[in-house]
Amino acid sequence: MAARHVILIGCVQTKLDAPAPAADLFTSPLFKARRAYAERSRRRWYVLSSRYGLLAPDRIVAPYDLPQARQPVDDRNIWAEMVLAQLQEELGGLKGRVLEVHAGSAYVDPIAPSLADLGATVLAPLRGLGLGQHLAWYAAQTPAPRAPRKRART
Repeated sequence: MAARHVILIGCVQTKLDAPAPAADLFTSPLFKARRAYAERSRRRWYVLSSRYGLLAPDRIVAPYDLPQARQPVDDRNIWAEMVLAQLQEELGGLKGRVLEVHAGSAYVDPIAPSLADLGATVLAPLRGLGLGQHLAWYAAQTPAPRAPRKRART
């Protein structure tokens, strides 16, 4: 049921200075680790943008400066309504979906209750952890490279 499991990764402040696909626009080590995790999962994934809401990884967007954590609660709630509408349109409904959110509490907290009300299961595996713990968690999710096999001599 992998198609029912979707990963949402939060945007970050460090960005390119020109428009780019959402997957490439954000350049911090944390975002790169989140992106690598999402891509390795082979699940559908999106970026949660404080400016644009839900972004497909290939959607080209301009850089912006709008830290979600600095937004008033009312603005975050308006943002959450936008994201919920975008998710429903993009996914065709949320009932029975698992939404794995890799983002700070300023992203998770406004959307999690409404997602649950709409029948989705919300997972936030890194909730409450610091930046170093996030990076360590993603590093631990990366499979170790395999050593080259030696050919048997004949």
